[in-house]
Amino acid sequence: MDAEGNPVYDMTKPIYKKDANGNIINDTSGNPIQVVDEPADTVATLISKINEASGGKIKASYSEMTGEFTIEGIDTGAKNGFTIVGTDKTTASNALDFFNLSGKDATTGKFEGTDLDIKVYGSDGNPITSKAIDDSKSSNSFTIDGVTYNIHGTGTSEMTSKTDTQPVIDNMKAFVEDYNKLMDKMYDLVTEKKNKEYSPLTEAQKKDMSEEEIERWEKKSKEGLLRNDSEMRKFMDDMQGAIFGDKIQILSEMGITSHQDYNKKGQIALDEEKFRKALETNSDKVYEVFAKDSSSVMENMKSTVKKYTGGSSSIFAQKAGIEKTASVAKNFYSEQLKRQAETIKLLQRKMDNKEDSLYKKFAALESSMNKLNSQMNHFAQM
Repeated sequence: MDAEGNPVYDMTKPIYKKDANGNIINDTSGNPIQVVDEPADTVATLISKINEASGGKIKASYSEMTGEFTIEGIDTGAKNGFTIVGTDKTTASNALDFFNLSGKDATTGKFEGTDLDIKVYGSDGNPITSKAIDDSKSSNSFTIDGVTYNIHGTGTSEMTSKTDTQPVIDNMKAFVEDYNKLMDKMYDLVTEKKNKEYSPLTEAQKKDMSEEEIERWEKKSKEGLLRNDSEMRKFMDDMQGAIFGDKIQILSEMGITSHQDYNKKGQIALDEEKFRKALETNSDKVYEVFAKDSSSVMENMKSTVKKYTGGSSSIFAQKAGIEKTASVAKNFYSEQLKRQAETIKLLQRKMDNKEDSLYKKFAALESSMNKLNSQMNHFAQM
């Protein structure tokens, strides 16, 4: 017996029925009354049999230090109770009652499971209610809004949650980097000077050059083609307006400004710490500015990009065409090329006609000269 009067068992010895004083009770023949059927059963073998028979769903254990015999279900919650049954595998058995196990329903013989019940209070002391919180939990470990809770005991606990802002910051940094690369490329194109030493090649010139030489030459000859292009410059200005517009002040407070470096015209700068603070203190405002509705930064940018590149009717499509659309064959530059080609054909016809006319005149002149020479020779012989 322990200090509280509970029987203490030797793990290695057979399990016998004992009286209130811990003495083994004998039967009428003077033999100790065993609690289980098999004479060789001990607390250790009983624990092993319970654990094996349950397929790992029930865990039995015994502490020689505290004298406590414990049987618990691995699966938690009210729906995961269990019953110790007899050899018929149906009727509840009292075979282990001598261990004084608690939690057993006196009527059904079932060891009932229980759900976790928690209450959450805000910093103002008022309860926070929501279905996710108020619903009973079948496990001591559960997740709400991406936060995992592990409950180890009853009582109260203070907790503070903090949004993981790093993924959003990483996405914003990637966006700023990609956007600035685009603006940098466009700025280079509209400020690039024309290389006057490289005129477009004629077909005759190409015949005397290798493919590599032609490629290098044509690359040089195309430099400066978009210098001061009005549509390109307007696109850069419109993108700045789409981002900042009437939000220039609030974006500045969030750490997003127009780049101050003159050589980085059209680019934006990100103050990472300011942006992090904005996310941590007022993430709803950040969402509102960037993505909430049609007036948000991202929607404004989307509309601007669509205006310039969204299909055959867009500004860039009408100017130079977009691959795999009808605008490839019909746009400002293609129409110019057609007109130039028609002009060249017209001039070629005029030149051919002029050439024919001159040939005819030359032939007539030559014929007249021959006649004149013949006449002069005739007079000379007289």
